[in-house]
Amino acid sequence: MINLLPQKEKQELLFQKNRNLVIVLGSTAIIFLICLALVLLSIKFYILQIISNEKAILKDAEEKYQTPNSLLFLDSLKKNNADLSIMDSFYKKKAYLSDDLKTILQTQRPDGITFNSISLGQTGSDNRVKISILGTSATRDELLSFKDNITSQASVKNIYLPPENLVKPTNISFNLNFEIHPVK
Repeated sequence: MINLLPQKEKQELLFQKNRNLVIVLGSTAIIFLICLALVLLSIKFYILQIISNEKAILKDAEEKYQTPNSLLFLDSLKKNNADLSIMDSFYKKKAYLSDDLKTILQTQRPDGITFNSISLGQTGSDNRVKISILGTSATRDELLSFKDNITSQASVKNIYLPPENLVKPTNISFNLNFEIHPVK
């Protein structure tokens, strides 16, 4: 087909065609953006509604658990958690007092020595255990023999037997203090 229109009208038709194309594409883009804005706006209102409902549920739960019994239970839980934390730190130090007590009881003891009490306590962070033994000894020699037997243990350090315990030759009430260091 031959186009016999003058050049000016050809340009006018081309301009009209391009203008119509821009109008259609622009309208489509604007409609798309309006629809997108409406969808995003509806999502925003939906999320705000969910947040409002969750806040109301949270407020009801807080009011429900602010009763005196609940608060007392919460305080009890906090106290128990603190106690468990203390016990956990104690057990992490790996201080096995039973092993230390075994060291004392397996040490050869003369027949005339009896224990009235044994006190064990941990000192420092390096798992040293301070031990205090209160007891009686029939003779001074038996007490010194027991002290030497304790001294021969590799883990026993810082032995202290007060001099006033050695004044009497018989029927001695003694107090023996020492530390057991962990064997490395």
